Amino acid sequence: MKTKANPHTQACGICRHPQRGAIEAAFLDWIPQAQIARDFKLTDRQVVRRHARAMNLFKKRDANVRSALSSFIERGARLKPNPASFVAACTALSKLDAEGRTVDVVEKRNSSEGAFWEEMTNAEALAYAERNELPEWMKQQVRDTQLRAPRQTNE
Repeated sequence: MKTKANPHTQACGICRHPQRGAIEAAFLDWIPQAQIARDFKLTDRQVVRRHARAMNLFKKRDANVRSALSSFIERGARLKPNPASFVAACTALSKLDAEGRTVDVVEKRNSSEGAFWEEMTNAEALAYAERNELPEWMKQQVRDTQLRAPRQTNE
């Protein structure tokens, strides 16, 4: 019994393209469709769009939000986004796990503790910013915290 061929695959320039895998990977990595068309010498971006719809790639790409955010952040200097959108992208990326699911991380702090930079002098903050050098009093706090922390065993 013969199976009917998919009309899309018979007419699609991407399905028959020798670099089909690379084209689909670029799409899943949120490379703009017009750029994919140019890079792979396709007729136009609509070819990419039609193929993506036929192969259900939009759903896969939507699950890959990490790539879109990373790309936006990396190209930030060239794109010149406004500061709010850049910070929002960084914040959104920081809340995604490896599978692209949103994970809100909650940091618990003792309410009597201020942020460490609030306790630094201007000179200490400058040394930390320029050379990643912690003040001596803070190094001691870190050592004390490590001594109080319960030791984990590999039993």
